Amino acid sequence: MNTKPIIILGMQRSGTSALSGALNRLGVSFGNETMLYAADANNSKGYFEHRRITSLNLRCLETFQMHPTSLDRLPVTWNDHPLASGLQDELRQFLKEEFVDGSRWAIKQPLTSLLLPLYQKVFADLGLSPHYVVCVRSPIETMASESALRFDSTYRVMPKLGARAVGSWLRYTLGSLADVVGEHVSVVPFSRLLAEPKFVLAELVDSHGGWDPGAQLIQEAAGSIDVSLKRQASNTDDLDRFPPMVRRTFDLLTARDAWSPVEFDRILELHREFEVWRRILDEPAAPAGKLGLAWLADGKRNIAESGFVPNGSWQTVRLTVDAPPRTMLSGLIYAYPCRIWIRRSVWRRGDSVSPATIRSGPGSELGSEQGFHRLDAAFESTQIQVVTPGGAGPYELQIEFFMETGETSAANVATMLARKLDECVVRFERRSGA
Repeated sequence: MNTKPIIILGMQRSGTSALSGALNRLGVSFGNETMLYAADANNSKGYFEHRRITSLNLRCLETFQMHPTSLDRLPVTWNDHPLASGLQDELRQFLKEEFVDGSRWAIKQPLTSLLLPLYQKVFADLGLSPHYVVCVRSPIETMASESALRFDSTYRVMPKLGARAVGSWLRYTLGSLADVVGEHVSVVPFSRLLAEPKFVLAELVDSHGGWDPGAQLIQEAAGSIDVSLKRQASNTDDLDRFPPMVRRTFDLLTARDAWSPVEFDRILELHREFEVWRRILDEPAAPAGKLGLAWLADGKRNIAESGFVPNGSWQTVRLTVDAPPRTMLSGLIYAYPCRIWIRRSVWRRGDSVSPATIRSGPGSELGSEQGFHRLDAAFESTQIQVVTPGGAGPYELQIEFFMETGETSAANVATMLARKLDECVVRFERRSGA
């Protein structure tokens, strides 16, 4: 495998496909051509996006509760997620299968811009030294170009952006650059790609190092770039209707001398400003929770509770239960719809440790994935059920879990409840028919 891949980043409709097509003509592979999305009315010369990478990126976003227009960065604790290891293995396997020889290769899929820490970890594990190429176009032109797309039943990853386009542009642009500071980076302004394609390609080749496709091939590749692509002209002054950081970011990145160390410092300053605004407008943190279990003993209802605050990573909650042996306990881990990954659940009594087998309540669902228990938990009084061990108590229940809250988890739970309701209706109708 060639250890110097080209990773094309930036917002969609910023020239990423045009640049990829030219690089492909220079001998750069984007993987098995039968697995690349075909050309269509929106990209007459092709997307150069591999179906497996697109599928992987979408599943990564779902796993980390993000989406293609998300302004969030990958969580700091992303590598703690129960599925993170499997996603990295899948990316690693893809790279080994698709790029086995020593030829130059590249990945182009806009969503990669949102997932760089995961990619960077895999690249480091494989001993790769990527060349990151960030495509930049005016957000106004990007918004206009994106709104003109026609998809019908064809390939579509990102929904129409509308007013979110400028915010997404900042995330795809500043977020990418903040993640790759200190690495091998080139910036390709869209206007310059169309005006001087030959010089842009020559500079990329020279910057890449150890690559000499020849002047004739560079000329032919430059000729493949359709200069009529700039159908959405805009005036730079039009950016002044947005927050100043938009104009400052665009001006900085389209300057010919943008990539001195001082300019990297300015990029980080702009990104910090963007992050401040993002956090101000962000959803509130998940509220504190309380593991609570109840049981009946001698005709009396008893309750044990232990509070915790979801921290976005693995955490252990301990609950002391003074119930009789072999007693069924029922309750809930969290009072909001969520997905809970359980790595370990045990009973402790003195020096004795025994498994605590958790079952889900009627409105929740317990499954297994990647060696973990996965609880899609609805808000119900019997979210979980567990039986105390033998021997006299009291006992300590320890549950080590990773909790996902937010819109994605709530949607998963809603889908699960809808399916359960449909199943109930079907069973009822069968009984009625009988």
